[in-house]
Amino acid sequence: VCGGIVAQHTLNLALKVFPADAVVLCTGGFENIYARYAGASTGYAVAQAYLQGATFANPEFVQFEETKPMWSLGGLWVDDNHQTSIPGLFAAGGCAARYHGASALMPNVPLAVVHGGECAGASAVEWVQGREVRGHALSASLVKEAERVQEYEQDKFFAMSGYENPHKLKQELGELLQTHAGVTRQQRSLEAALEKIVSLRDRFWQSGILDHARWANQELVFMRQLSRELELAHILVAAALKREESRGMHQRSDHPERNDTTWKCLTKVTYDEEKPVFDFRERISDA
Repeated sequence: VCGGIVAQHTLNLALKVFPADAVVLCTGGFENIYARYAGASTGYAVAQAYLQGATFANPEFVQFEETKPMWSLGGLWVDDNHQTSIPGLFAAGGCAARYHGASALMPNVPLAVVHGGECAGASAVEWVQGREVRGHALSASLVKEAERVQEYEQDKFFAMSGYENPHKLKQELGELLQTHAGVTRQQRSLEAALEKIVSLRDRFWQSGILDHARWANQELVFMRQLSRELELAHILVAAALKREESRGMHQRSDHPERNDTTWKCLTKVTYDEEKPVFDFRERISDA
């Protein structure tokens, strides 16, 4: 059950727990994992939720444009009330997989943001009012544990002193996705990309942080984001490999036809330390 968030001050790097009765994520997509897109949508918050048990949906669907370069159409799975698979955690806008499907239509963008935000907010209030134990009543031990976990991870990043350059790894990741998981995809290329991403994840932990300052350290922010972008890239490519058809923005040259019999369904992914767990049982209705 979600009982708040842990945030980090961008200047003094202090970590702080904000207990909450419910949390609504409106943090955008994860387009920044591609080489051509240099935006703020790193997907860090949704990746954190995914790593802590939230179900991800449709990571393989990415829309490429000549003019808004690209959009990620997937995100956290949400129900009709915009609640994720974690009770008390809601999502709306670009970080939720709800309205776009396999191809984005422009009217769906304000629908996802305006209607999705209104629905998530109202649902969060309704959910809170029905709860006896509230997030703001979290025990001191839980608050301390949440801080401790993030402090431990931060210390791990500061201790990284390997030979790999994380910025080169980021560049390799973006180019890899652009080449193998772009507009057209095929099995052999996706398999090679998946193997390479696993290698990049291993190499990441052999890299070194380039700034050890404890004040306004953008390298720490970058390292945090890259570690999560590698997780999102992994499920994107793995999902694209499993979906053996062409649908919307997902075009497989080795499976050029749309296959409603098998693949008219959501791609749902949950985190596991060994490998992502996929579930294709949620069908998409014709209504």
